[in-house]
Amino acid sequence: MRDKSIDSFKGILTIFMVYCHCLQFFVNFERSRTFYYISEYINLTTFSGFMFAFGYAAHLAYLSKPFSKAGNSILKNAGKTLVAFYVSSLAFRIFIDKVPYNPRVIYDILLFRHMAGWSEFLASFTVIMLVLLAFFFLFKKVNGLFVALTFVFSIVMCIVPYMDTSIIVGLVIGDKNGPSFPVLQYLIYFVIGIYFAKGRFEFKWLHLGIAALSSLIFIVYLINKKQLPSRFPPSAPWILGAMLFLYGYYLLSRTISKNKYMDWLSDIGKNSLYYLLASNILIFAMKSSGFYRMSPAFASILFIIIMIILVYLKHLIRFSPKEKEVKTMNDTLDALELSKKAAV
Repeated sequence: MRDKSIDSFKGILTIFMVYCHCLQFFVNFERSRTFYYISEYINLTTFSGFMFAFGYAAHLAYLSKPFSKAGNSILKNAGKTLVAFYVSSLAFRIFIDKVPYNPRVIYDILLFRHMAGWSEFLASFTVIMLVLLAFFFLFKKVNGLFVALTFVFSIVMCIVPYMDTSIIVGLVIGDKNGPSFPVLQYLIYFVIGIYFAKGRFEFKWLHLGIAALSSLIFIVYLINKKQLPSRFPPSAPWILGAMLFLYGYYLLSRTISKNKYMDWLSDIGKNSLYYLLASNILIFAMKSSGFYRMSPAFASILFIIIMIILVYLKHLIRFSPKEKEVKTMNDTLDALELSKKAAV
């Protein structure tokens, strides 16, 4: 069972994320501070937003079903995300790091000995799926109290001093070794997603108030410290900062999903993994080629071109062989019907 509103929500996040990656690779933020802040805003909201969306979708697709039916699907999708991580990581090492061919490069990626840039979030999504599988029956019990306890737990995990750990452990609890999206710190968004999917909530003042107070902590930190809170490893203000903005996305997506002219957005969200992986490969290849300019205008135009290319490619492969056979048969029958009418 799909929910067009959450697909629209993911569509918003996907578009922003692809644009953010274009900015990060093709804009000099020292000269273009406005676009730096745009990039950081997208960074603030994107991974948290995808965690919310996955929690929401997890309730619809998995948690509302018996474990015997949901377990295999969870593992299958975890495998898809893991493969996407491997492909994106290898593309980064080839195009950006420009490493020469060496089997060890591949082994390091497969065994999580090296975390390639702009691919970490895919590894974290694989981990959250495994966490969902391990605690399936616990997540089925999500309610308001569960959300409150998870809120406290995620914040405490941000406050506990981070240590030097392995990459795999860092994906779960966080570490100081470099960029990563630790699942336990972002778990609050996953659980809120499950809670909202259960309630199918419309606007509530309580939800708005909690979201506003959470984001206010981020804003107060930003004003007082005159710098962004830590993203790697994530601090409590960083984790909390996205809530108000994501609540706005949630309400917006519930509204626009009812408009048939916005189906393109939900289609992007429905295929977000495809857009994120394919756009990464195109961006890495473009950066490696040298055929680019460092400017906000170029980054923005490239973003539009990439999205058009990906929509076109998606259109080419949108039908499975069986669907193509049915479509061809229907087209043939339509043609025959038109021929009969013309003959008459």
